[in-house]
Amino acid sequence: LGGRGLGAERPVGPALRPSRTGLGPCAAPAPTTDLAGTHGRRHPIPHPGDPAGDRGRGVARTSGAGARARSARSGASAGAAGRRVFALVELALLGAAAALPFGVGAWLLEPDARAVLAPFAALVGALGVLLVGVSAGRGPALGLRRPARPLLHFVEGAAVAGALFAVVQLLSTALVAEGWPALSDPRAADLARTIGPLAAFGAFAFAPALLGEVAFRGVLQGRLRRLLGGGGAVVVAAAAFAALQGIGPMAPVHLALGLHLGWLRERSGSLLPGMLAHLIFASAMVQMA
Repeated sequence: LGGRGLGAERPVGPALRPSRTGLGPCAAPAPTTDLAGTHGRRHPIPHPGDPAGDRGRGVARTSGAGARARSARSGASAGAAGRRVFALVELALLGAAAALPFGVGAWLLEPDARAVLAPFAALVGALGVLLVGVSAGRGPALGLRRPARPLLHFVEGAAVAGALFAVVQLLSTALVAEGWPALSDPRAADLARTIGPLAAFGAFAFAPALLGEVAFRGVLQGRLRRLLGGGGAVVVAAAAFAALQGIGPMAPVHLALGLHLGWLRERSGSLLPGMLAHLIFASAMVQMA
């Protein structure tokens, strides 16, 4: 039957057909391979370029991307919670460092000695705040750099400090005329008589202007900015600064000074204008005493 009858066997290898060149037979294209599926049906294996295969691979890629996105979101949430906890713990340590010298002084010293040594306790507290902030190493830069607009910010700081001192002097004169005590700090005069005017200037003016600005407007305000934003950080840091100076007639003045110094720090991006303003105001107050 010429190999085409009922009993003929199909070739195992590729079928041969005559070559167009006449040089001999060549292999025909291999048939599409089929696999037996369920219920006796036969499903072809998808070849590259098959739309069904492309859809399957697209679904797999989409599922993988969604899983990675969910993992990234959960990791970001955990990281944000960790940063908030770290900021709260650090703020607690900063508050403890600022208050500890006053607590030790109140426990060990007599009232008269506490009044004289309060500026040194404030300096020790500011130094503790600075050490805690630097040792943490995760906060923003302290701001010991050139201000954004040097002439404007330095002149503004000096002018506001001078104006604030002029207001204090006028109010103090009016109070003295009415029989009230002056707004000047008597501790500066007592300390000047005890250890000399130069040492009093260093304790009441120079050291607070440098170390206090780094501690409050650099470390504390920078940490608070991560929790409260710029405005909230300025207000809370100024309140802490005023509280550390002592509760008394000068507390509103210190609060106003702290608010301006914090606002100047935010706009200039530097502590240097605030240091100059703080030094001018504190030096004038020491001279007034």
